[in-house]
Amino acid sequence: AFMATVLDDASAAAARATLGLVIGTDVLAYSTLVAYLNIAQSFAKSQGCTPTEFTDGATITLDMSASNDFYGILAGNRTLGVPTSIVAGKSGKIAIWQDSTGSRTLAYAWVFNFAGGTAIVLTTTARARDNIYYDNEYYGTSTITVTIATPGAVTWTAHGLQTGYKLQLTTTGALPTGLTASTTYFVIRVDANTFNLATTRANAAAGTAIATSGSQSGVHTAVACEITLSAVKGAT
Repeated sequence: AFMATVLDDASAAAARATLGLVIGTDVLAYSTLVAYLNIAQSFAKSQGCTPTEFTDGATITLDMSASNDFYGILAGNRTLGVPTSIVAGKSGKIAIWQDSTGSRTLAYAWVFNFAGGTAIVLTTTARARDNIYYDNEYYGTSTITVTIATPGAVTWTAHGLQTGYKLQLTTTGALPTGLTASTTYFVIRVDANTFNLATTRANAAAGTAIATSGSQSGVHTAVACEITLSAVKGAT
């Protein structure tokens, strides 16, 4: 069986010498000036990230692993699609310019909410810039089961969802009658592992729970996501 040995300082130094390892060159030295991911810290200097230019197209898909901040020029009417690599708790900015023609509009995928409840309308003057700020409030995905019942109950172990959260469903087979793939539904939380679905949401409250009927087949998957957007329009 493998047995771990704890080395004293002299033995550790000898082991490093044998392996040809130099602290600070081959091995990271402990320092209070190094940022760590698992402890609370205060930064003594300004921190930032390099903005990433998004790829303009009919649907703009942000890769949120690339940066916190994005920028780009619209050359036509666009849709801000569901981003990739979404991480809950991440926030940032999307700087959007009109091209020399202007009058470019932006629609939004189902994952987006809006501060104040109204979708952001871009400034359409040629060369105008709007700064859109995003806050990833929640993201999660899991295979689920659904009961045939009134209402139908969705089981997702330790889902972390709250009443009013949005989600969509996909399946390798057929969903029960009452549910449709790639349709936006709203959670009615029952407990830590179970919830019902509704087709409407007013403020933070979901509407009437959906009854399911008929039969079902295949593996069902749910994707839940809430990204809130706000804007500073006509930024200069």
